[in-house]
Amino acid sequence: MLGGLLIAAADTHGKPSLAYRTRHTVGHASDAVTHQAHAAADRVGDAAGSAVDSVTDAVEAALKQLR
Repeated sequence: MLGGLLIAAADTHGKPSLAYRTRHTVGHASDAVTHQAHAAADRVGDAAGSAVDSVTDAVEAALKQLR
């Protein structure tokens, strides 16, 4: 009887185990967070590049006026 109870407790009715589903979900969540972090870093890099370009243009314009 105890053996039957153990088998019934372990039977997932064809579904993956809870441990597998948890690992799978964590993997997807990790991938999503990584993707969002890369996207944010790209936006910050683009903004910094634009700021550098603006400052460079302003310095070049000031140098032209001084010459």
